[in-house]
Amino acid sequence: MLDRFFELFVIVLVIFFITLLLMEKVSYIYNINEKYQIIYNQFMHGRILIKEITEQYTNNICNLTSNNFNPNIMDNLASFPYEIIYKNLSNISQEYIFSNDNITNMQNYIEFNRVCYYDGSLFLVSVFVQ
Repeated sequence: MLDRFFELFVIVLVIFFITLLLMEKVSYIYNINEKYQIIYNQFMHGRILIKEITEQYTNNICNLTSNNFNPNIMDNLASFPYEIIYKNLSNISQEYIFSNDNITNMQNYIEFNRVCYYDGSLFLVSVFVQ
């Protein structure tokens, strides 16, 4: 009688520990998927933003227009934290920076770059998405 009790106890204990290990593994997988989902969302927001900036107002060939340097249009493009920097590659001191006010730190960001033409100069368009 006592042997059956210990057998049953050991089986219940093993099943309990296996259940705990499975729950921990499921939690770990869920946390990883959540992290990847955040990174994926950052990537898609940045991709859409760089595409809107460099193709919507530019006839799909990245010829920048004065609309690109209008801060009102930039604010209407995205509701997530971003920063856009236009650097003139011919005149390094000429730089235009647009951002919304939601940026907390620029450590966790994804960067998108594209070189475009505007007013006789090449500009490096950099989009940082947090």
